Amino acid sequence: RRRVTSRPAVNRAERRAAGRDKAPKPPKVVIGVVHPGEVSMAHMASIMRAKEHMLQFGILPGFIERRARSQHVHRARNEIVQGFLSSVGDYLFFVDADMGIPKNAIERLLSVAHEDDRPIVAGLCFAMRDTGFSEYDYSSTFDIVPTVQLWNVEGDDGDDPTSFGIVTDYPRDTVIEIDGTGGACVMIHRNALEKMRAEFGEHWFTPITNKMTGGPFGEDTSFFLRCRRLAIPVHMDTSVKTSHDKGGVFLTEEMWDRQQAAASA
Repeated sequence: RRRVTSRPAVNRAERRAAGRDKAPKPPKVVIGVVHPGEVSMAHMASIMRAKEHMLQFGILPGFIERRARSQHVHRARNEIVQGFLSSVGDYLFFVDADMGIPKNAIERLLSVAHEDDRPIVAGLCFAMRDTGFSEYDYSSTFDIVPTVQLWNVEGDDGDDPTSFGIVTDYPRDTVIEIDGTGGACVMIHRNALEKMRAEFGEHWFTPITNKMTGGPFGEDTSFFLRCRRLAIPVHMDTSVKTSHDKGGVFLTEEMWDRQQAAASA
């Protein structure tokens, strides 16, 4: 028979005073968008739907945008982080102006994020990669790759690695730990950004020099190199699938699967 144990009565007022009867407050999210002066309709529509969806949870995302040309994206991202850290936001959600996201993407990324264990959680994104050029008709060819990245550390002497590898067989529809991704769809807790500022100043996305090539890493790669230096874990929820609008060609997991199937046929 199940044993029934008694517990001393607790005064309701005392419980309220101790905060035990209060539901946890939903985290405050600020959306950060870097754009070239225009945005994809897929981006605008999905952000509007996501904002409407989050209203039911009492989360009204803030919004910070900065215009930037390609060579100044790092400055725009740094400015967005500065504005976010001046706010009362708990999480900064970077989503680029050519990305489409599910309406519940913010909710789902928050559900697996944790300020200490998983302070950075990204959605699954795909990038375009040039594979050739034809002088005959002046055309370029391309393929797509998932932005699921692991550092190449073979023979590394303990310093920063000089390159990363793409994980093409990434686990599907689950939360995985990675080394890096792009900045296109990523949720970041303010603690991680404050930790970076304490160590590096206001240079979250400022390009770092690649010691092998002498040139700069991209602004997103530089951000994740700083995560590596500070042992800040990075995760991805591969069930949060995005679309990447490349001028009417949408890079998605479905397109990736078709490409891989065609390559193996």
